[in-house]
Amino acid sequence: ETCGDGTSCDNGECRSSSDCGEAGSELIYVVDDSNRLLSFDPSSGNTFTLVGTLDCSAGAPITPPPPPPLPAGPATPFSMSVARDGTAWVLYSSGEIFHVSTEDASCQASGFQINQSNGDGGLWGLFGMGFVSNSAGSDEETLFLAGGEVDPTIPGHLGTLDTTSLAITTVDNMQGGSEYSPELTGTGDAELYGYYPGASNTFIAEINKASAARGTSWTLPGLGFGVQVQAWAFAHWGGRFYVFVTTANALTGATNSQVLLVDPMQAGQTTTLLSNQPYIIVGAGVSTCAPVFIP
Repeated sequence: ETCGDGTSCDNGECRSSSDCGEAGSELIYVVDDSNRLLSFDPSSGNTFTLVGTLDCSAGAPITPPPPPPLPAGPATPFSMSVARDGTAWVLYSSGEIFHVSTEDASCQASGFQINQSNGDGGLWGLFGMGFVSNSAGSDEETLFLAGGEVDPTIPGHLGTLDTTSLAITTVDNMQGGSEYSPELTGTGDAELYGYYPGASNTFIAEINKASAARGTSWTLPGLGFGVQVQAWAFAHWGGRFYVFVTTANALTGATNSQVLLVDPMQAGQTTTLLSNQPYIIVGAGVSTCAPVFIP
């Protein structure tokens, strides 16, 4: 049978997207610059599992040609977030958003209109994304956006995307003082966080959803002098932050893709879980069904 709005078919039954019963709804998902969608399981050895390769019909990258770290040529994934129903919302460097299944990586156009006004004389182009519960424990959630500029060194704006009308509402300007605009993650406790990478200035901060102001922050080790930050993404899971970041040596061009664990309960203590991974991860998403705290 065909399930109605707000429900999906699960083993022959129509289930509400708020049930968190979909397979893998509590995993972290990542997408790389080669269109590979992978799951990442923090509860089982911090392992990557390939879900599939995206075949989204994206147009050309936003013009003017984006500066590094975005490649020239065909559009590629830029960022991602995952809704409670297990659907990944994947933004491409063309500015288009696609709905991607976290079960088989199948792709559908969302109908999102690119280059929407940011209300400040500019346009929403490329941005980070994160779903956040509207209140602690709520099954209602909002998709937040951060950035909007093609140049990732410009802080840009904080906004929300209505998942029904697909219209963007700008909240306010993002605070400056960072080397790059942030990627976002949200929690089932209604908290929104941003990861701000940098060669020397790297941190994670809670972001006020009503004003875009930064709150509590945790300073991380810089990613190193003489490197270019090529790609970054992160997710909150079980009370900790998982950072996926790729740097490139400015002289040799050699890349290092790492997974970092950041513990806010230990003053932002940072541990390198994995190094030299074969993925340049550009987006990460975890639904608000994911555990908020694990001792």
